Amino acid sequence: MPRPTRTANDAIAELSRRIRARREELERTQEQVAYAAGVAVGWYASLERGQRLRPELPSVLAVAEALEMEAGDLFRGLKADRLQRR
Repeated sequence: MPRPTRTANDAIAELSRRIRARREELERTQEQVAYAAGVAVGWYASLERGQRLRPELPSVLAVAEALEMEAGDLFRGLKADRLQRR
């Protein structure tokens, strides 16, 4: 029986969900998190919507710090076999 394919798109969708959930838990706006992370609000918003197929690691690390969490918590358990083009 073949196992389900896990794509990078699935991992990015989960990463985005985790980022948004943490921001909402902290009761912060996208603008507040983007400013604290030193990234553009539009960039942050697209990350949170899962529209960044290859988000830049330094920026994601800055977002994790702005969300007062370890970057490892954002990535824990995420796996991807391949990247699917949208």
